[in-house]
Amino acid sequence: MKVQIISEDDYLIELDGKYEINNHAIDNFSYDELRVKFLRINKFEIKDDWYLYFFKHMRTHDKNYWIAYEK
Repeated sequence: MKVQIISEDDYLIELDGKYEINNHAIDNFSYDELRVKFLRINKFEIKDDWYLYFFKHMRTHDKNYWIAYEK
């Protein structure tokens, strides 16, 4: 399943199967793995062919991210 991780300022770089957000590399997680590393907050939307989840980073809580899963 294709995954995109997008920060609140739309900063997204894909490098060798990993995603780099604000200079921090994040693996291409499955949803279950992602839940361990990110805190999902109360938002869920469906847009076109993507499921969108709104997350805050679990360690710092200082950034918001859209996690987009292709259907």
